[in-house]
Amino acid sequence: MKPVTVLIILLLLLTAIPIPSFAETVRIIGPTPIPQVNVEVADTPSKAERGLMFRKKLDDGTGMWFIFSDDAERVFWMKNVSFPLDMIFIDKNFSIRRIVKMVPPCIQEPCPRYYSEAPVRYVLEVPGGYCERKGVKKGQKVEYVK
Repeated sequence: MKPVTVLIILLLLLTAIPIPSFAETVRIIGPTPIPQVNVEVADTPSKAERGLMFRKKLDDGTGMWFIFSDDAERVFWMKNVSFPLDMIFIDKNFSIRRIVKMVPPCIQEPCPRYYSEAPVRYVLEVPGGYCERKGVKKGQKVEYVK
């Protein structure tokens, strides 16, 4: 095989592998400093549908930021996610409306559903236990920095 052909095949393979980009940041504003979360953004229906499925882990200080175009009650589940998460539901004013802590992976279908219980526009998923460790609470404000 020619070196150019090998290079083209390698480039095609590398572009087909989804590599998370944590270039954007979410800051949670609290009474004590809370470290920022570097996020991968799920801003399209296909990214939102896939979420963190098939990942092996989510490092502390990283997360997934779901952006929706409207305010509505959101429903999330843990299908094909192999580690626990904290789900933070955030309204259009960037105020935390609900936190669901230590959501376990879905072992058997049907997977439990987790509801925002209020209209929200954003959802932040972080490693399970993050909110407890960092003191993240309902009512705190969130700042999204591109």
